[in-house]
Amino acid sequence: MRGPRIAARCVHCGLDAGPAPLVSDSAQVFCCSGCQAVFTLLASAGLGAFYETGGLGSLAPRTGRIPRTDAAA
Repeated sequence: MRGPRIAARCVHCGLDAGPAPLVSDSAQVFCCSGCQAVFTLLASAGLGAFYETGGLGSLAPRTGRIPRTDAAA
């Protein structure tokens, strides 16, 4: 019998990693290979501080109304 699934959050975007998350060698959890690739790219470029400015998992898509930026002034 399986116990309740503990929700894991993606290290990159913060979304629920789902029932079969990707787990790196260093035990970091990702929801998809795209998030894993971007995380790896940022880390390899020495841009790990990117996550410090907004905190890990702060990249979840916005919901609600997003203002237009192409409107005439």
